[in-house]
Amino acid sequence: MRSRPASAAALSCALLLLTGCAYLTGGLSPYGKDVTADQLTGSWTGDCNSTLTINADLTASATDFPVAADSSTFTTRVSGAGTWRIVPREKDGTPEKLDLTFDSKGNEVDFAQGPHGSLILSDQVGDPDLGIACRYTHD
Repeated sequence: MRSRPASAAALSCALLLLTGCAYLTGGLSPYGKDVTADQLTGSWTGDCNSTLTINADLTASATDFPVAADSSTFTTRVSGAGTWRIVPREKDGTPEKLDLTFDSKGNEVDFAQGPHGSLILSDQVGDPDLGIACRYTHD
């Protein structure tokens, strides 16, 4: 039989996985609601000096979108045209994500909750343990 601390730890880990907290860095919470194409279309500005434009026709464009990082900084960025789609929530509770493809390279971006419940796009780049991410807010 498990001890109470071990049971509490197991429950905490399960809750983190079910709520999606394990997928986000920097203290962000998952968005928690289904995201629509209308919410995504338009211009987004990243805190990493990057911009995204998401169009209703499932095309996208990016300027200086980070795709690789080392232990402290973004090392590779891409600019240009691409595509996007919403990756549906999985049966195991894994939250929806935004799949962006630029130059044949796909990147899954998390939907996070910002101030007052606003939608933020959180692009985890590189090793998740390092916590290097770019957060985009809708213009």
